[in-house]
Amino acid sequence: MRTNDGAAAGAAAGGTAGAAAGAGGEGGSVELEFLTPGGEAHRTIARLHTGLRIPGRKPLAARTVTLGDGRRVLQYRLPFSGQSDNAAYGALERQVGAAVALERRYGSERFAEVFTRLVGFDLEAAEPYVLYRAPEGKPLAGRQGTLTVAEQQKLIAQLVLAVRLLEDAGLVHREITPDTVRWDGTHVRLAEPYGAQRIGEPREPFGAAPWAPPEQREGTGTADTRDDLWAVGRLVYFLLSGRPGPAAEPPHDLGEFRRLAAPADSGLFDPRAVNRPRPSDLMRLLQVPDPLSAPAPADPLSAGPASYTHLTLPAGQEAEGTRHRGAAAGGVLRVPRPAPLLALLAAARFPGRPARARGFTANAPASARPAHPLPVLPAAGGVRRDTAGHPGRQAGLPAAGPQQGAAPDAPAGRAAAGVPVLPARPGGRAAPPARPVPHQR
Repeated sequence: MRTNDGAAAGAAAGGTAGAAAGAGGEGGSVELEFLTPGGEAHRTIARLHTGLRIPGRKPLAARTVTLGDGRRVLQYRLPFSGQSDNAAYGALERQVGAAVALERRYGSERFAEVFTRLVGFDLEAAEPYVLYRAPEGKPLAGRQGTLTVAEQQKLIAQLVLAVRLLEDAGLVHREITPDTVRWDGTHVRLAEPYGAQRIGEPREPFGAAPWAPPEQREGTGTADTRDDLWAVGRLVYFLLSGRPGPAAEPPHDLGEFRRLAAPADSGLFDPRAVNRPRPSDLMRLLQVPDPLSAPAPADPLSAGPASYTHLTLPAGQEAEGTRHRGAAAGGVLRVPRPAPLLALLAAARFPGRPARARGFTANAPASARPAHPLPVLPAAGGVRRDTAGHPGRQAGLPAAGPQQGAAPDAPAGRAAAGVPVLPARPGGRAAPPARPVPHQR
């Protein structure tokens, strides 16, 4: 925790990059040295601009800064006048911690644009500060009644997505209001998490009606991600109706807005957090894709049908229904058709069982056909049969089968092996054993 004595020592040192960043005059150039969200030290020459008045940020002071690479960023710093209260420094520490967590977790994802993006921070400067990308879009405070149906759908979906991402990061934003949410016609952007708390921490009294739920304003219970869903519902109601609505109960005219019917039935406007839906449940209700949901488990046999389809098709031919035009890239995505059940069974491998040898087709040459020993039908009474009708061995007779170097179906080979040979039919084919005639009454 930074104390007032530490701030005074930093000011007395003077000439450091941190002191210059904090106390430098507007319009001048200073050297900034800060840590990026990944923890790397970055040093650059920056130009300071005039201060900004942003409501709700006291005791922090805001101004625009242009970095040496041309990026325009927003700086929030804790001036010397606000460092007498250790709670102010603690709030800045908590804000930086939440911003770093979001940037490290979602910084490489496209949907991270629903948050104000962190650039860097220096909590050891004489006037500690944090840097964010310059905000885009305009606050929603003046947009009530002006959004199209398509814009309403996008805005609601992205607000619920933002709460879902905050929940997965273990955070509650606690300050989703018309002044802190920006809209550029395509994307929603939540303000920096200067009031964030961790899920499960005791609630601290924070926020104003009707945007903050009653439990958050009173500081009762523990912080819940559904506190932010209350704010989302109130914000959407404000944009559709033009009115903020009551402070601690559902608006009485929710039925007049078709887009709010399903959220209202789910309990979104309930004063108690425990009765509101989870963000993932609300996303399913609104049919909003959840990028954090686990994908369906892969079919263990899915590779078999694809390989079977590919191997059985003639060269240069594609299975019907395997071409699918990609919507995003305009390319062609090959999607194998489901193979028949027999193909699934042929492609499946059972654990511990060796793979069967491939058979042969009717057009294959005789030299390519496997030389499987064929069963020989014995003479009547020569070899007894088992209960399944298969030939069994007779006592004292060698096993039926080909001799080494002899063709398996040669009569001489079978006779030499001691296997009875059936009498030949006219035409050279062996006659099958006589079958018993069923008894007739």
